[in-house]
This record gives sequence, structure tokens and C-alpha cells, in this order.
Amino acid sequence: MPNVCMNYLTIVSTVNDDIHRELKHIPTLHIIKHGDKAMKVRFESAWKPDFEWLQSLNKRYNMWWIKNEWISEDGLAGVWIASKNDIKDYQWDDLCLEEEHHYF
Repeated sequence: MPNVCMNYLTIVSTVNDDIHRELKHIPTLHIIKHGDKAMKVRFESAWKPDFEWLQSLNKRYNMWWIKNEWISEDGLAGVWIASKNDIKDYQWDDLCLEEEHHYF
């Protein structure tokens, strides 16, 4: 069984693209905030974020600013940011779920 990875995805568009249409296929999608040109959601993936899918969003919608903050059950965490064709990806070791429950 794969580790759960929580994703916190923010998308901001400079045009009136239907962001919700691109995200509606995600079964665990929970909308946090939604505006005319922006959306912040939370969803789960297995092990790590789907970086290929994020890159495909960036290629199709290069007018979007995309940020995916994530943390996996085993404590690996990171942030993936794309603006036009500039992509930044940072990863680090964070608290695993057991450690987080222990401390909090």
C-alpha cells in the first residue's frame, strides 16, 4: 500500500481559463478557495505528487502560475512552482506522520 502524499495546489490564471475543469478528475479533491481566476485545493496522491501531470498543466496553460506544496506520510516534503516555462522544485525531509502525532 503506497504512502499518502497530501498536495496543496494553488493556481492563478491571467486569463479566464476554467481551472476547475482541469482539476475535476481528481477523486480526493477538496476546494479550499475559489475565485474567478484562481483556485486553491487539497488532494491526495500516492508517494509523491504527479510531477508529469503538473508539467503537462504548465505546458498547456503557460499563463498559469502553479504552486504545489506537498508532504508525504514518510516525511518527505517539497514545493513545485511553475510560471510560464520556469519550473522550480525543492524537496526536504520533514516530520513523518508518527513524529507529528508525537509532538502535536
